[in-house]
Amino acid sequence: MKNLYVPSSLAFLVLPVLAPAAVLIGNYPHNVLETTTTAGITNVRYKGLSFVTPNQSYTLTGVKLRMSMTAVAASPIAEIRTGMATNSVGVTVHTFTPPTFVTGSADHMYTSSGFVLDANTTYWLVVRQAATGSSLNWLGSNPGIVPTGIATHGSGLFTTNGTSFTTSTGLNTYELYVTDSNQTVSITVNLNDTVSSFAANRSIGYEVRQGTTSVQSGSLICPSSSSTQTFTLPASVTGSVDVILDGSSFLKKTTATALTGSSTTVGPVSLSNGDVDNSGEVDAADIDAVIAAFGDTSVGTTDVDVSGEVDAADIDIVIANFGSVDG
Repeated sequence: MKNLYVPSSLAFLVLPVLAPAAVLIGNYPHNVLETTTTAGITNVRYKGLSFVTPNQSYTLTGVKLRMSMTAVAASPIAEIRTGMATNSVGVTVHTFTPPTFVTGSADHMYTSSGFVLDANTTYWLVVRQAATGSSLNWLGSNPGIVPTGIATHGSGLFTTNGTSFTTSTGLNTYELYVTDSNQTVSITVNLNDTVSSFAANRSIGYEVRQGTTSVQSGSLICPSSSSTQTFTLPASVTGSVDVILDGSSFLKKTTATALTGSSTTVGPVSLSNGDVDNSGEVDAADIDAVIAAFGDTSVGTTDVDVSGEVDAADIDIVIANFGSVDG
């Protein structure tokens, strides 16, 4: 993940744009042994599943439901309610836009626009019909799969009369989608053995890795020996991560940190200098490369101190860091 220097004219480089959607909560994919978890849904016989939002708000974009119906006339309604209880239907705060329905067992994707789910709030996903009619079932896996995601699964309520509810442990199959907001990561990057004011910017690659998964990568444009850089990540990425920096003539450095979902400060992180050939080690090949480039003013990686010229100072730096490796 090494990168060459970047001219000053490109200092406005924009970091990668992130995908805006995220799964708020759900239990897809369903297993092969799915079953009719809630059967015969009508206008008075229906089911609600609750979830609790985390410590931030999200904008709904849709919901996917696993349902079966004998005729598209069933036209199931999907909505969000608050305040449901055994003795209360609650308040309908949002109704999803329905898709084109198909008969049999199928996934149906409802859409939404503009509705904001407040932070730290209990909501209910309700599936019902507008009236009695064609057979409609809300399916679930067997055994049931507990919904997981950014939000936290709560409980289920079922009614046969549309007014009073009983607790239901059935786990219907669904997935709620939201527009994910961003969090900001600020990282102070110290590029060792360089002059304070660079003759050209240095591009340092970064990668955020959570476990074995690469969450995001991009480039940080460093104009001086010490600078604070920022990039954004989806707010849904929280917990322990590794931030990996690597680029130009600098050895790779991995720093562990914890993301909170809002803003995180990392560092300062100091990168060792002298790996001119990007091999992961400062060795004789790097010394030879700097000597061969002596007098060069192109400000490439052999100009390890970024002074604008490959000179004796660059040779001294590589020799002083001889034997250093990625880490």
